[in-house]
Amino acid sequence: MFTQIWETIYEYKNRYVVETADVEVKWDLYNLAGLKGYRWRAGVYGAYSSFENIYYLPTSSYSVSKFKAGIDGSLLLWKSNDSEIIAEGSLIFGITSDSDLSFANINEIYDNIYSKDLLYHDKNTIDVGGKITYTFPLKFSKKTELTGFARLYGGNTFVKDNSGWYNAGIAIGLLTL
Repeated sequence: MFTQIWETIYEYKNRYVVETADVEVKWDLYNLAGLKGYRWRAGVYGAYSSFENIYYLPTSSYSVSKFKAGIDGSLLLWKSNDSEIIAEGSLIFGITSDSDLSFANINEIYDNIYSKDLLYHDKNTIDVGGKITYTFPLKFSKKTELTGFARLYGGNTFVKDNSGWYNAGIAIGLLTL
């Protein structure tokens, strides 16, 4: 019979650190349509965001910093007593100020994931997006008044070399205040 006893000398808990910084400034102008909403909204947007992921075993780091500026707005297309349709759109320019990737050893994760992510983060971008939202009342009982919504959305991120990333979809849910 063989018996073995393990004695833990040191337990390493801090394997990575994530540092983030996000600053955002937004200014909106509304054309009010009474106390229950607005006819249109126009706004300007500015932001700075950065992140750094530091891994200790093996030693590696991944960091990106980006400035963004743009415009956005919305327009009330239709309104009844309890329902409305609103169209929204945005145009945001992104300028990468810094991006860095350093790995202790080149491996499959570096080749297939991080290096491809860095290609995106190195590029300046133009984001165009829009959505149309229909809101409607939901009544499950006399005392419960909820608002439901159905939304179509889509957008594209354009970069200098004619590549890009797009998204499109539909969302259905409850609005809560």
